[in-house]
Amino acid sequence: MEVYITRSNAERIIKKMDVKALNISEFAKQMQFKWFNNWELGTLMAYELFFSDPEEFVAQFSELKPRETQRSFVYKNAIPPAFHYFQNCQRMLSNYENIKIPESILYSKREAEFIEWCEANEDLRTKYPDQFKLRLRWKFQVTENIDVNIENSGYQAYEALSLEEVERAISDKLDQVKQWLASSHLNREVMEVYGIQSFNCNNPERINLKRLTIAAPKEAVVKCLTHIETEIKQPLMDLFKAYYRLKENEGLAFNEHLLEHIGFRVCKRCSAQKAFGQLHKQGFVRAA
Repeated sequence: MEVYITRSNAERIIKKMDVKALNISEFAKQMQFKWFNNWELGTLMAYELFFSDPEEFVAQFSELKPRETQRSFVYKNAIPPAFHYFQNCQRMLSNYENIKIPESILYSKREAEFIEWCEANEDLRTKYPDQFKLRLRWKFQVTENIDVNIENSGYQAYEALSLEEVERAISDKLDQVKQWLASSHLNREVMEVYGIQSFNCNNPERINLKRLTIAAPKEAVVKCLTHIETEIKQPLMDLFKAYYRLKENEGLAFNEHLLEHIGFRVCKRCSAQKAFGQLHKQGFVRAA
């Protein structure tokens, strides 16, 4: 039976995949943008696989060991993800909120410290978000937005776009990248040398200027990396995720048994509604 899931639960199950264990060689060759790192490529490959070939995704998911020690978000969700029999179920519309653990924190193996600090400062984050961001930057040198609020009706910033509009947005963004690279020798040099590890814009001490063939102050290199991370790679990641869903499975409909195999459960509200409908069809109850 075909059932439905929310956008947040789709992302939740994809993020359980150990993307570093995926064979990304062929996927990388086909990728239009050449400066995604292995983790970013693995993440995008997992999205494409989940939406285009869920049977293969389940096979890969079952074969690969899910991540146990590393988390993508500060707050765990102990409740299993649910699938729905009805697209108009009210629980399909509930949003998902969390705090994303930046890649720079995962790379430096400071996730436990980061999680503990965020949990201790949750009141500050909700009441005084600007102060929270300032202290976060001082403590962990994190400048990116880590608040996650997923609207289950569609992809943030791109939920109202059609497949054709997303394709055009990807093309426009890639053209902008070409223009940015052509505008400066330093831009091209930084992209070629450090683009794959652009997350080090938050860790300037890891940037080895000796790798450059031209002289440049570290501040200028960090500025370039910040642009690559926030204005190029993050928007492209979001656009490609939206593209895979719109192209392959816009309605987020999947086989019920496949979802059960990877830990989904039926929505209790939908289950009750379905049972009531069956009883009504058999004449045991009458509609109000």
